[in-house]
Amino acid sequence: MKLFPGCTVTSRLPFVEAATRYIAERLGTEISGKEPMCCFEPTGLKSVNPDMWSEVGDMIHARNNGEKLVTLCEGCNISLTLSKKNLETDEGFSKAENRLSEVGMKAGIADVNGLLEYLHENKETLRKLVKSPIEGTGAVFPGCHGDYAYKERGNDASTLMWEIMEAVGCSGAKIKGPVCCGGGLQGVKDDIATEIISDAVKLFEDAGADFAVVSCVFCFRRLDITAKYPVMHISELVARSLGWDGDTSRYHRTKL
Repeated sequence: MKLFPGCTVTSRLPFVEAATRYIAERLGTEISGKEPMCCFEPTGLKSVNPDMWSEVGDMIHARNNGEKLVTLCEGCNISLTLSKKNLETDEGFSKAENRLSEVGMKAGIADVNGLLEYLHENKETLRKLVKSPIEGTGAVFPGCHGDYAYKERGNDASTLMWEIMEAVGCSGAKIKGPVCCGGGLQGVKDDIATEIISDAVKLFEDAGADFAVVSCVFCFRRLDITAKYPVMHISELVARSLGWDGDTSRYHRTKL
């Protein structure tokens, strides 16, 4: 298994990778390394320069051909999932072959997985490893990017997260979904973005949640910084349940 942290995790929330590596170690999963490239998440480059976005995806898949690639960011998850979907067509793969041949590379397709899928497939082992279950009730909030990517592979993000939380002894509160954090509108239509995140927080409160649980790092920052609502990343929640004592306080603007 190889990790794809993505640029946001690497630069702003490195504890997500640290927590994931702790979980993998406890599960006995061998991590062969990590892919240092940026995925150019689709609400960025894809909408501005789709050809360049395709080229980046082609290169990432070629570098990790046939390898199980676990994304730690749902933006990366959806971006690489869409890249894979394109490469699985004859036209898409042919274009990738032509482009990559110019730089001495062969086209390929990586086995893209989201972090929720990795945790869920190991949930029964996680259940046996639990040492300190997280207290309180967490609102299940995978966000819209992850929701779409997991559906492409026949999975439901909220169900995956709910069952992972149950396995590690954390109470979960389901909300109406899928729900967006409004991150894509931040800096463009701030009033609408604020309204969207406020509506999400109200759903959490109405559901009786003490904090939100996310798998998307964009949602994490929106809730933590903009909404000032307590939030945990699923990697952090699971790792702490297994006994991880990493200090993540500096990355939480809003205290849990």
